[in-house]
Amino acid sequence: MTDNSFVKKDLEAIKNQIVTRFVDYENIGVLSGFCGNAIFLFHYAKFLNDNTVAVKAKELIELSIDSLNKGYRNPSFCYGICGFAWTLDYLNQNNFLDINTDEYLLQLDSYLYNTMIKDFSKKNYDYLHNALGYAFYFLKRYKNTEVESVKLQYKQTLIETIALIDHISIKKSDGGIFWESYMNYLDEHVIDLGLAHGIPSILIFYAELYKMDEFKNLVKDNMLKTLKFILNCKSEDGNSFSLFPTYLFKDKNSAGGAKSRLAWCYGDLGIAVAVWKTAKALNDGSLKEQAIEIFKYNVNRKSGIEDMYICHGSFGISQIYANIYRETDLLEFKECSKYWFKDGLKRFDELQVHLNSESLSLIDGLSGVGLVLISHLTQEKLLWDESILLS
Repeated sequence: MTDNSFVKKDLEAIKNQIVTRFVDYENIGVLSGFCGNAIFLFHYAKFLNDNTVAVKAKELIELSIDSLNKGYRNPSFCYGICGFAWTLDYLNQNNFLDINTDEYLLQLDSYLYNTMIKDFSKKNYDYLHNALGYAFYFLKRYKNTEVESVKLQYKQTLIETIALIDHISIKKSDGGIFWESYMNYLDEHVIDLGLAHGIPSILIFYAELYKMDEFKNLVKDNMLKTLKFILNCKSEDGNSFSLFPTYLFKDKNSAGGAKSRLAWCYGDLGIAVAVWKTAKALNDGSLKEQAIEIFKYNVNRKSGIEDMYICHGSFGISQIYANIYRETDLLEFKECSKYWFKDGLKRFDELQVHLNSESLSLIDGLSGVGLVLISHLTQEKLLWDESILLS
């Protein structure tokens, strides 16, 4: 049996778990809910030309709509309505569904907009659960809507969002700019350097906007200041465990979690992704080299991984390195992606007898694993990982 045959067997096991256990879910979001499962099933159905699985994927979308009609109110990107709305746009754009998103999603937009405004007023900018999740959704809709009047509404929302992000920022005397956020387990406000909840997601938002002429001048200054702040957090010790800390204490002038983890959610890799995207937006070769050096620094780190899932584990690392290999053709990135892919498969095999107790989610469960497996098997650039800021 070939390696890919083993992978396909694992993929089928994931599909079976999802089609039999999705009723366990209460949430509808893309990263932890029905919609993440649906995205996996749609890609699975397309990859294997299996219409019965596509029907099950559509059933998940229908269940999400039914939940909304029954009063489901969690607004977040990770768990809730924003993630559902993002998914409908994604599925429509990638020809999995044929739906008039301009007509349907406008019904949800005012609720999402008002929630975003409330989050910014509380300085809760977190991508997964708060304001930036809505901001990225509105950016996606701005790019994809075909109705000019609707596009103008989204443009105004994005202009307002840019101003709100600036309003809650803190400017440094050296020209850098940063944001504070509340970290629950510390019970205090910190400067979060993680991709999932922190400043790198703001930098990516700026970079995406900068690529469009209508927003370029609005975001350039703060994008460069954000970049400067992040790069100034880099360790000068060439032998340090990681190049960047997990977070900083504003008033203590010190780093917390100085040995940041190797993962999608926190650590060097999320920062490298954000710097790379900014370098591409600026068409800055020197900055690209700085991003590449961060990726290279972490190639030989092989310990401290918690699990196989995207957020904290092997398959998240593998997907990051697969993407950067695709863009750079540097073989060490290909080998690193393969290493973590094999590590993920080993962990999956060890869990086979316990799969029915594992999460089904995209961000920290089997749907995310399945999407990485499909990406590996197709060797195509699939865009599902836009949901985790990689595409």
